[in-house]
Amino acid sequence: MLHDFVQLQEGDWVLQNGANSAVGQAVIQIAARRGIKTINFVRNRPDIDHLISQLTQLGATHVFTYDALADKSLAKHVKQWTAERPIRLMLNCVSGPDTTAMTRLLGDDAHLVSYGAMSKKPLSLPTSLFIFKNLCTQGFWQSRWYKQHSRQEREELMQTLADLKLKEPEHEVLDLSGEPSDEAATQKLREVLTRMEQGFSKKVLLRLG
Repeated sequence: MLHDFVQLQEGDWVLQNGANSAVGQAVIQIAARRGIKTINFVRNRPDIDHLISQLTQLGATHVFTYDALADKSLAKHVKQWTAERPIRLMLNCVSGPDTTAMTRLLGDDAHLVSYGAMSKKPLSLPTSLFIFKNLCTQGFWQSRWYKQHSRQEREELMQTLADLKLKEPEHEVLDLSGEPSDEAATQKLREVLTRMEQGFSKKVLLRLG
């Protein structure tokens, strides 16, 4: 997604939501290694300071909560930061009203690439973005990418990512093998899924036996 839609150069900017997701954290690290700056948005939460610090350590240039979108001064700051390199790529895995608000930060001829819809809400965009800023919107589906690229191309990409030695997201292991009954294991899994839906927990790896 960082190079299939826009040819970014060192010093360019990428805008993304869901920055604390596994994909978002990978984007931050890959962009930083290439000298590309990132503006990242996440949901507000009790441990927001810790999360901002964590993403900054990974290489994020700026991290904000969606609440900041209501502050008109944010757009002014972004315009100053990106004056010489307007934002030409935005990665979206959330959709909904907050994503619509984020598009106001984009420069001319930008590409909005959607690869998810975590909010389960539609993506609504003002017509003015298409008329006056020449916005281009596209979707990314990893399965389609696999089908459209040869095995050699896929292996080369995997090797490139492996060589970067990206830091994995914070995670916890949920071991269900020791639960006394299927009902107990199911209840434990439900509790974890509830936390995950709220977006306030670490990534979870299941151990079944």
